[in-house]
Amino acid sequence: GVIADHYGDVTNYLPWMSCFWFIRAPVGSNTVVVTFTRINVPRSDVLMVTPDDAGISPTDFTSVIAPRTVVSTRGVVVVQFGSSPYGGYVYSGFVANYSSVNLDFCSGLSTVSALSGSFRDHSGGIGDYKPNSDCRWLIQPSNRNTVVLTINRLVLQYGDIVRVYNGQNSAAPLLFSGTSAANQVVVATGGSMYVDFTSNDRLEAEGFTMNYTGTNASFCSGSSSFTATSGSFADHTGGFAYYLPNTQCQWLITAPVGTNTVILTFSRFNTYSADTVKVYAGSTTSAQLLGSFFGGGVPASVSSNRGAMLVVFEAGAASNYRYTGFEASFTSVFLEYCSGRRNLTTATGSFSDHAGGNGFYKPNSNCQWLIVPGFSTITLTFNFLRTQQGSDVVRVYAGSSTSDRLILERSGTYGNFSVISPNGAMLVEFISDGSIEAAGFEASYVSSNAWFCNGHQLINGSSTGSFSDHTGTATYLPNTNCSWLILAPSPDNTIRLAFSRFNTYSDDRVFIYSGPSTSSPELAASLSGSNTAPAYVSTTGTMLITFSAGANGGFAFAGFAATYSTSFVSYCSGFVSVANASGAVADHVGGGPDSTYAPSSNCSWLIQPLGANTIALNFSRFATESVWDAVLVYGGADASAPLLARISGPNAFTRQLLSTTGAMYITFSSNGQLQLTGFAATYQSGNVTFGAADTLRSPTGSFADRSPSTFVHSYLPGVSYFWLLQPTGFNGITVTFSNFLTAPGDVVNIYGGPTTSYALYASYSGSFAAASRKRSLPSLPSVSSSTGSMLITFTSQNDTTGGGFGADYVASTVTFCSPSTVLTAINGTLTDHEGVGFYPPSTSCTWLIQPISGNTIVFTFSRFETESTFDTVTIYKGSDSLSPVVSTLSGFYNSSFTVVVPTDKAFMSWQTNADGEFNGFKASYVALSVTFCSSTLVTFTAQNATFADRSGPGAAAVGSYLPDSACQWLIKPAGMNYISLTFTRVNTQETFDYIKVYDGQDATAPLLATFSGASVSSSLPITTLGGALFVTFTSNSDAIRGSGFSANYRSRSILPGQVPNITLSLGNPLGTYGAIVNPMARVILVSNVSSSLPGPYEYQWYAVDPPALAPFATVTPYTSQVLVIRPRMLLGSRNYTFGLNVLDASTGGASQSAMISFSTVTPPYGGTVHVSPAVGSSLNTTFQIQTSGWTPDSHFENTTISYRFFYYTNDSSKISYLSAIQLNNTVSARLPNTQSTPINVTIGVEAYDSIYAYGVGTTQVVVEPYVGDQLELISQLLSLGSYENLDDMAAVLGTMGYIVNRVEGINDTQRNDYRSLLLSTLQQARADRNASEASALELQAASAAAIVDAQQLALEVQQKALQLVTSLVANITTDYFGVDGVISEQLAQSVINVVGSCLGSYGALLPNRNSTANYTTDAALASVASSVTAAVNALYEATVAGRYCGEDPVAFSSGPIELVTAVQLSDQLRGAVFNARSASINVSNVFNSSTGSCTNLQVVGIDTDLGNNNSTEDIAVGTVLTVNSYPENGNFTDGVVLSFEIPQDIFILDVTVLCRYRPDKPERWSVDVTCEVEGCNLSHV
Repeated sequence: GVIADHYGDVTNYLPWMSCFWFIRAPVGSNTVVVTFTRINVPRSDVLMVTPDDAGISPTDFTSVIAPRTVVSTRGVVVVQFGSSPYGGYVYSGFVANYSSVNLDFCSGLSTVSALSGSFRDHSGGIGDYKPNSDCRWLIQPSNRNTVVLTINRLVLQYGDIVRVYNGQNSAAPLLFSGTSAANQVVVATGGSMYVDFTSNDRLEAEGFTMNYTGTNASFCSGSSSFTATSGSFADHTGGFAYYLPNTQCQWLITAPVGTNTVILTFSRFNTYSADTVKVYAGSTTSAQLLGSFFGGGVPASVSSNRGAMLVVFEAGAASNYRYTGFEASFTSVFLEYCSGRRNLTTATGSFSDHAGGNGFYKPNSNCQWLIVPGFSTITLTFNFLRTQQGSDVVRVYAGSSTSDRLILERSGTYGNFSVISPNGAMLVEFISDGSIEAAGFEASYVSSNAWFCNGHQLINGSSTGSFSDHTGTATYLPNTNCSWLILAPSPDNTIRLAFSRFNTYSDDRVFIYSGPSTSSPELAASLSGSNTAPAYVSTTGTMLITFSAGANGGFAFAGFAATYSTSFVSYCSGFVSVANASGAVADHVGGGPDSTYAPSSNCSWLIQPLGANTIALNFSRFATESVWDAVLVYGGADASAPLLARISGPNAFTRQLLSTTGAMYITFSSNGQLQLTGFAATYQSGNVTFGAADTLRSPTGSFADRSPSTFVHSYLPGVSYFWLLQPTGFNGITVTFSNFLTAPGDVVNIYGGPTTSYALYASYSGSFAAASRKRSLPSLPSVSSSTGSMLITFTSQNDTTGGGFGADYVASTVTFCSPSTVLTAINGTLTDHEGVGFYPPSTSCTWLIQPISGNTIVFTFSRFETESTFDTVTIYKGSDSLSPVVSTLSGFYNSSFTVVVPTDKAFMSWQTNADGEFNGFKASYVALSVTFCSSTLVTFTAQNATFADRSGPGAAAVGSYLPDSACQWLIKPAGMNYISLTFTRVNTQETFDYIKVYDGQDATAPLLATFSGASVSSSLPITTLGGALFVTFTSNSDAIRGSGFSANYRSRSILPGQVPNITLSLGNPLGTYGAIVNPMARVILVSNVSSSLPGPYEYQWYAVDPPALAPFATVTPYTSQVLVIRPRMLLGSRNYTFGLNVLDASTGGASQSAMISFSTVTPPYGGTVHVSPAVGSSLNTTFQIQTSGWTPDSHFENTTISYRFFYYTNDSSKISYLSAIQLNNTVSARLPNTQSTPINVTIGVEAYDSIYAYGVGTTQVVVEPYVGDQLELISQLLSLGSYENLDDMAAVLGTMGYIVNRVEGINDTQRNDYRSLLLSTLQQARADRNASEASALELQAASAAAIVDAQQLALEVQQKALQLVTSLVANITTDYFGVDGVISEQLAQSVINVVGSCLGSYGALLPNRNSTANYTTDAALASVASSVTAAVNALYEATVAGRYCGEDPVAFSSGPIELVTAVQLSDQLRGAVFNARSASINVSNVFNSSTGSCTNLQVVGIDTDLGNNNSTEDIAVGTVLTVNSYPENGNFTDGVVLSFEIPQDIFILDVTVLCRYRPDKPERWSVDVTCEVEGCNLSHV
């Protein structure tokens, strides 16, 4: 069948609905399937679905997306639907189909023997398994010793479980136990597997599917021994790919007689990272560990020289049948190990500690190799060296015995290295102890007659040569001290030294001196390492080089090799005069590129070529000692001339220096300290013309800042030039620059006439146009003038120059408009001038346009740029300037525009003054046939018609209405009283051009509407029942106009009551204050429509002001009766107007319109959030959070701000709240970090005003990870022993709630594994407990049990709280909402917040139950007071009086709401735990002053979960446990013991003791109660 919230043609459901459907499977079926095909229900309403009629929590379907299917294997589905005033009339509700099927559920024991198969908890592939399931499968494949089970999917509820055993029943070893898994593999090795599935009667889930395969496989176990020469083994073989978890195997390989070494080779290796294969060099694990291997990749071979090898494989549970394990083979061989002394006499050779290249050297080795090849130098290279550090040593001596110089001693691990003996002999010694061996060493040697430097060497009189620290080997010797003195053939020569090789130890250094001794100036101080410095030059004819090496650099570094050369250098001196046209000057010549100038130089040059006026100097090299050594250049014959430049320092000088006097004077001076490569320069001279006062009259030509410019790179500083262009016979001039580069401040100006008093056309500087009065010039365009003259000026400053400029010009003829022109064509063009440049001053032109056809002339201006106010275009409506003026134009227009002249003739005048010139104008015209509205009244009598500001074939082409329009229309259809007028287009100049509509026959009638601008509200029809509408349109004389308007009307003859009457209102009282709306919430616009006819109605909403919203801004379409605007779609602090048009289709189209306006507030702003400390640790640090500085909207200046705190880690959409909405601006919290590194946690606050608009402020803190894993955290909490107070116990429970239910980064499987781990920890603690031990161990185990119970209780609390929320919402009545709907929303949110806090964070508060009591005094709330009370009380009890939230219980009693504390315990009881099979209560001092008698004393019940402290008890203790009656007014000191049985693992007890003084009226007496139980001593209950 089908169920729905409503049926028929109605679109949306009604408010205040409350409906239930109970769908039960008929006889023959056991499962109900319900499929929702439509769900459109807001969160403010209720749609709950429960797969049972009792005991199962419902699921909220308001946010579910259809289609969605619910399957109940309990045979019942309950659907609950309730609507509020929000959802009514707005949402379409839900539709669902239901059916019943009969599913096959598992039961009892099934035995299977096939080689493979599959099974599941129920058939059909839909729904959940049955409650109270008890199913078992015994899998015994024929002739197979291994069963491989794959759990494809396992999804169970808490309390339901699947167990898999390695055998034929549940007594066999447990292989798997869990509630969730996916593609989990389980292997039984005995040929049988037993699978057990049980479920309780509380909640069900999808269940499971499994398949199995039988195979024959062999898995290693225990110990195995091998004595053969070769063999192989593996962790497993056969038909299964992976090794088993929890495996421990070992193999002992003993080398047979005749062999001494065992070599192990792996052919396959793939293990979990924590599963290791360890190989030992002996028969036990106390022998030397040769290697520990894990992970992927086949390890290298391993060998043992101890005659035996032990291989141990250990695998834990985490491998989980995912790794293929290893396979290895072994062989035993005999290897030769070194011993005694061996003599090596060949020129080259090699040796090692043992032969074969595999395995380790022998223990207690003592070996020597004496190398005597017959050559002077022996170089020994070790390929590798690996010995036991500090115990097994290799020593090398530079001779034939250990009494010779020791040149090497090493122990440990080294790569390739070398050592050299220059004495013709080398002794190598290797000694090891008997403890730990390693791979040893391999070495090779070569011999030669090499040479090494020693002492001082003189190199005399040679012009070239080379030397080095050594030859014949790869490295130099340690402890070397050498020097070389080079004497050039002549004292005037320079010596240039360059290194072809340089590589020394960092402490082995080379020094170079420019002279014969170390007291001479240093050219290079302390060269070492890998030096790539340039060559070094000595100008003294001598050079000293020294090299010193310590003990560390020898044998490892290549040293150096150098070449030298000498050359003759000519240094400048004194004064030199040069008269050549070009040439060169330098401080020295010769010596190569690295040579330097002479110290204490003092040189000068006079360059004065004959017949030249310009000298250009360019430097090709420049490097001097900064400040002290300098070159000075003067622009004349001596140092009295202007200084062009002073140059000093190591940086190249690239600027060209110019002298225009025909002479240049240069000086160079240096001190005696540091000499660099100096300078070299070239010069060129010639006759150059720099600018001129020149008049150019040719039609084409060019000009530049200088000519010629072949060798001069820049213009002169401090100059001023001009060029006057006056081409003969032409009035147009266009200048184009071919190049332009000036320094900032050096400017080229272009004027539109012969002097600078004319208009400045352009001003250029740099490589771009700096400014222009006429236009923006981002680059260098051509510049034109139409005056017949153009003046160009150039001015440069004194300090800098640039590359200059060059330009070309071309003359042309420009035609200007005539004084009088007549145009008769239907289209044409008009312009002030044709050609380049600007219009001339003092221009006067006219045009008469009289086309042969058309009644309207439209001018389109494509260019318009004139001097504002003074240079004007005037257009007249007629044939001369005496006609009416249509438009006067002047200034600058960015885009094209039109002017409309509504006659068949137009006259245009163009007048300029004598000042400036501009680009002018260009226009086209066209003659059209258009009829414009006028002041003549137009009367409509037809039933329907259209009209506009203009009509005719050319109406669209005109583009706009006329200025100074004054139009009027009277709409008066014959015989009709109802008129509906709709404007299809309105676009006028806002605030100046108007459309007005009057409810009558003229402008004296009531004004119905006024439109100006681009009005969307014009889309709303305007209606009247008076039978007449009067419409006017007026425009001003501006040139700015819109596209105009068009409208249509329709009329009917109807009765007054048949026109819809519309009332608009805000439909969401929550979050509103009058017409002030919270833009962060939904805004609901509700329409109420009444008419004498039943409709149907057609609705159309419009956004009037502002004229449009985003397409997705509304929940409901604009054609709905109720318009719902989504949260955050409206801006704060602005006014909004919406309109609605309603059409009653039953009256043939009668419609009505209405508008509604409201304002939005700005949420609180300006606040900040402060957190202390800024850094803390996960779940340990208590962060103090405070917010302040929030400012509300001006509408709520006196409002009280409330706050809700939250936090999130990396996803701002997944926030967790730390508090409910509260007035307190502070909160404290502990924050989580489930990562292994510190994380940034964002802490924020939502600041609410009185209508719940809120602003958000955030800050960040750093939360460091908890040191240790989560189990360690629990262990530390448990180690506290007996908790001192209730807060400590709350901390434990809250932490567990957080870890189990809210920790991020783990999946459901990991979460359930963690719960299982806690259970196994508890079981181990119980198993290890000794009954005779102190009670501390018992308490610790019992505390662990309490925590596990708390997990299950937390789930119950969650389910119960969801039921409470559902109940609370369902009981919100009309009266309650009619008073103030905020209360229930706050209370419901509080319930949700508290449940979340109790399950996830142990610092949040319980709801403020006093606040609910404050509202119960209103009579309107009386109908819901009891349900609210019950919800809060039940929540309080469900959360165990605050134990999960860390808050002491508090009793409340106010009005009809009475909240009784669930438990009252003394400090001694807090945190205590019961774990006993029996207990007793000692009652004494029973006294009651009012009655004085006690018939009997009775324990009425014991409550273990604090669900209720009076009535329903969890432990029945008998009808009455009676003691002897007490005399009246007795004060009894003798104790009475009441005994009772309790189960194990009770978390806490609530014992109620009543004294019955009358059988029908129990009374609470003052009773002292003590309880003696294992491990606890209670003083009061």
